Amino acid sequence: MLPEDGAMWPADLPARFAPTGRSSPPTGGAKMRVGLLPGCVGSVLYREVNKKAAELLAACGAEVVVPAEAACCGAIHQHNARRDEARLLARRNIAVFRRLGVDRVVSTIAGCGAMLREYDVLLRDDGGWTAPAGRFVQGVRDVSEVLLELGMPPAKRAVERSAVYHDACHLAHAQGVTTAPRVLLGRVPGLRLLDLAESDICCGAAGTYNLTQPRMASDLARRKLDRIAAAGASVCIAGNLGCALHLRGEAMAAGRELEVLHPVEVLHEAMV
Repeated sequence: MLPEDGAMWPADLPARFAPTGRSSPPTGGAKMRVGLLPGCVGSVLYREVNKKAAELLAACGAEVVVPAEAACCGAIHQHNARRDEARLLARRNIAVFRRLGVDRVVSTIAGCGAMLREYDVLLRDDGGWTAPAGRFVQGVRDVSEVLLELGMPPAKRAVERSAVYHDACHLAHAQGVTTAPRVLLGRVPGLRLLDLAESDICCGAAGTYNLTQPRMASDLARRKLDRIAAAGASVCIAGNLGCALHLRGEAMAAGRELEVLHPVEVLHEAMV
């Protein structure tokens, strides 16, 4: 899972990405100030995806800030009933992004985004943090939603691929986000999106489920891989790091050729 070459731990992303391109307001400034949560695992394994997400948002006219002091979203702690630690992390993130005065908080990892959207529930009995948590949650979005809200710049090049789109559980079911990624991908010239049967059935990653129930997680992954193969695709697009790692690992173990990409990677190839 770690980088195959280069530094073991990639450097932090720049703290700020200024708005660029023709999508920036003609009067100067930015359309929106967006805070990007890189994630504790994502900052290492999804660094390039996070960088491309920031560059895309900037190309859409947003100013993007990536605070180094942001913490883990707390999902793993919450999943394992370590709620006091999860609350501590939630308070820290709320404070960090409130200080930065952002309009939206985004994540490229569906599991993290789902957790961020639950801060109001997590802190509902937490005294002075209940109201700030409610305000924070109102600004949380998946990166695809904000890209669609801002408006993508015209594509610069075609992406000649045949692919399927897998609905990550933490994106489709936990956050209700199914349309935005498909709309954005549908605007990429050359990209042929094939129909994927059971696109919203779990791939088996499921947060920590693949660690605690590895046999059933592998069964689900094989089912997903069979559906991808039946669609005639060698590329699967998914908006969650857990899905990407699990499907890549299971495909490799089964000797299957499969490239798993984040929507951001496809959009960046076409438009930046």
